[in-house]
Amino acid sequence: MDDTSETSNTEDIVTCVLCLDIYRDPRALPCLHSFCTECLCTLIAKLPITETMNGEMKSVLKCPLCQELHEVGDGGVFTFRPNFHIKTYIAKMEEDRKAAENLKMNRVDQGTDPMHFGGICPHHFGGVLHYYCTEPSCRKTICEQCWVESHKLHAVRLRSQMQEKLMEANIIQSSRKR
Repeated sequence: MDDTSETSNTEDIVTCVLCLDIYRDPRALPCLHSFCTECLCTLIAKLPITETMNGEMKSVLKCPLCQELHEVGDGGVFTFRPNFHIKTYIAKMEEDRKAAENLKMNRVDQGTDPMHFGGICPHHFGGVLHYYCTEPSCRKTICEQCWVESHKLHAVRLRSQMQEKLMEANIIQSSRKR
């Protein structure tokens, strides 16, 4: 799979098909399709209220994607559960984007950009800065020896992974501006 299709898949996961923006407080319908709370509110506001078989007055929402019908309870949009999986995924992407941005801003070894391999650890002779500590108190590039000595309890990633996350986040952020 090439980078373009992978980024496109990520964008599809975090994009509401109604507003074409990154989800804002996503809610899942019983058919498991998700939409922004605000987008669902707009749809629900346009629904007619009908009488059900047991005499209750309800609105029925047709999923914009699969056309499955769902009763809207008295709670309106809050009838539908928040989609915590998507919320968590978006929060993690934002965290990764911030860490990658911080990595990009973190200059080491006389101005070497840590996003490019070849940075040499200023603390350990011959140590190559292949890793990035994502711990909020650190957020810096480190070598393997630094990891073992000072960062063994921290969340550490390969620098190449952070570079991929930055590229992915930049593409999604640029699509947001459209």
